[in-house]
Amino acid sequence: MSHIPSVRGMLRSWWRGTPRRAASVAGFGVDGLPHGVGRLPDAAPAALLAQDDASHRAWAPAVVADLLATGPVLALADDAADFEALLCVPALREAHGAGRLRTWLLPAEAQQRLRRDGLAGLLRDCRQAGLHGGASLCVLDANAMLEEATVAELQRLGTQWRRFARVVGRPAALLFPLGRAQGGAEGGIAGMVRSMSGAFTHAAELGGIPELPVLTLHRWDGERGAVFHARYGLEPDGQGALRYGGSFSQGEVPVMVEAPDQFAVYATQASVARQRGVPASWRIVPTLDALEEAARHAVGATVVVDAGGPQQFEAVALLVHRLRFSRPTSLKIIVRETEAKVRANSEQALLRLGATAVVYREVGFSRLLQLIDDCRHQVHTRTVERDYEQALAAFMPVAECGYRPPVRFVQLVRDMLERSSAVGLEHRLVHLQLLPNVAHLDALRACLPQRDGDFVTADAHGLYVFLFACREPDLEAALMHLFKLPLGQLFAVQSSDGTVVGMGAQLDSLAARAQGLPDYGPLLEPVPRVARTVPAPAHGVEAEPAPQLPVAAVGGATPVQALTFWPRPVGRRAASEVTA
Repeated sequence: MSHIPSVRGMLRSWWRGTPRRAASVAGFGVDGLPHGVGRLPDAAPAALLAQDDASHRAWAPAVVADLLATGPVLALADDAADFEALLCVPALREAHGAGRLRTWLLPAEAQQRLRRDGLAGLLRDCRQAGLHGGASLCVLDANAMLEEATVAELQRLGTQWRRFARVVGRPAALLFPLGRAQGGAEGGIAGMVRSMSGAFTHAAELGGIPELPVLTLHRWDGERGAVFHARYGLEPDGQGALRYGGSFSQGEVPVMVEAPDQFAVYATQASVARQRGVPASWRIVPTLDALEEAARHAVGATVVVDAGGPQQFEAVALLVHRLRFSRPTSLKIIVRETEAKVRANSEQALLRLGATAVVYREVGFSRLLQLIDDCRHQVHTRTVERDYEQALAAFMPVAECGYRPPVRFVQLVRDMLERSSAVGLEHRLVHLQLLPNVAHLDALRACLPQRDGDFVTADAHGLYVFLFACREPDLEAALMHLFKLPLGQLFAVQSSDGTVVGMGAQLDSLAARAQGLPDYGPLLEPVPRVARTVPAPAHGVEAEPAPQLPVAAVGGATPVQALTFWPRPVGRRAASEVTA
């Protein structure tokens, strides 16, 4: 073939001079796999997907070494750098020097022509070179062979590779380093190999190197027949190779089948304090640090963390993130509310950082036991951002709250909406139109935001309130906690919006009017308060109104009337009292 000019002269003497022997079954770079799956299919092609460069660097030499254990190997690559990395392994360098391992460049252009013209020329050259003499084939980077391939080309290529392997009589391993492919690990090549059994009947995938290596067999042969969507947790063997780590899950949505410690539970003392019936088998530790140390070798166990108070959230979130990245996905992490309620955004942040579930403090201990039992076979499937700060930033409000001038209010709210748009947090922007006899300053003084990210400002007609991470069902309760007076005594109309488009339109409208609106900030500075009790009036005697605070003007705006406290609610006042 014109694109492989050197193969005949370079390999003929080697292959023909290689003594033929009965070939044993070749592994594919992972030791100790159960169910008889730890071997390459004989006389058939196998597609091996490496999720990233680290996985490819670890897997390629291991596959070649296992093939060499059963006979000579021809390694193909489109870049000499892959050969250099291969020969950094002493055993492979020795095999190369002895002639049992040969390397051959097959550039991307040549791979594309193979896809278009077929493998007949490659097979002919390899047969003339003696490849049928007990030797295996390993393509170290076959990405170019599949990139931009049509369905028909994939089907034809898969058929030809199966015919090629049958004629040669030995395994053909094709590695696909997805980190180099168009679209990465979720791109076209990955989808082709994972889903198209007609192109490659055997497909496996390795990822998570070095922290949490996981081998996924999309389609493979086991000792009892075909295996689909099987995931095996791996671990280093101490000598640079990978071996089975003891955890096995199966299914497109993975379900844990076995793990050495799947019934073990580690919990902090605070998470089970004052609880009866704590199982004797649970390991109870005093602190979060002790919990992390106790679970250092956990595989399929459950970890119960106490949420503590708001001041402990950062420590809990860091622990959840570290556990998720240091232990297999079969580890269950349950955060239990203990001292206070966890904010909605904090709950979603914990789930995004790797928690399996957040259990509310209203849930009894018996229900917690049931939840742990129900989660024993669960495998964590959510994608977790490796950078902790970046993962948490989208869920956290700015570290301030309360009244802000309209311009600043718009800036703060827009920033929080933009940061949280990708994670699905729900917020509410509420407009409260004042009653005719209630001044802006009165309503603002009655508004006491306590949570970071909750802000209030004023326009000509009333107040705007932004509630960070507030769902629609929680809105009324949130507003009741926000104001120290009933809303009916301050406002005539309430409207709210939780959609990105709706809130954006309201912010645009407020921003257009913001420069002409007063800043009430200087008038809202805290002042000493004197407790005063207003006695209930005798029956039939008109109550004396409470004294009014001094009138204050803001920069030429209408004077702001201080709030008057009436002894009777709005609904029980006479018409003359309300309009006086």
